[in-house]
Amino acid sequence: EEQRRIPEAWYSHSTVRELACAPAVIEALRLLYGREPIPFQTLNFQHGSEQAAHVDTIHFHCIPRYFMAGAWVALEDVNEENGALFAYPGSHRMRELDMTSLGLEPTEANYPEYERRLQGVLDAKGLKPETIRVRKGQVVLWAANLVHGGLPIQTAGSTRHSQVTHYYFEDGVYYFPM
Repeated sequence: EEQRRIPEAWYSHSTVRELACAPAVIEALRLLYGREPIPFQTLNFQHGSEQAAHVDTIHFHCIPRYFMAGAWVALEDVNEENGALFAYPGSHRMRELDMTSLGLEPTEANYPEYERRLQGVLDAKGLKPETIRVRKGQVVLWAANLVHGGLPIQTAGSTRHSQVTHYYFEDGVYYFPM
């Protein structure tokens, strides 16, 4: 089976680590959150994730709430052909959308049902996803509780080289809900 993501490549590849600590990204996060960002995880992609709508807070969370962010760097042009990102604008202002708030025990086994229930909430609120098309070198920053995912790949065999780095911020307590 094709591996969709390469986790934690920054431990063994200096170029991945350098991108995770890019001064422009760090400065933008510092400005937006008013705290020092701390990169804690990288995911590298050769192909689009085709991941259903989700929020990152079901995987990583913190106290105080929502002091976690993601940065997605396009290492080539990205559009619908190679599996662009999508996001639901305004979804970060909704109530908590984790497994517990959706009536589920936070376990990997419940992940498919979480995706189904989350989509049901989005549909009931009439929220529509927007496609995020980016050029090589552009960065997309998002709040931990923004609903987002990856569109289906339309051109078989196409690549979508990219890197995601997740960041916590200083003076927080961090945990993994699942």
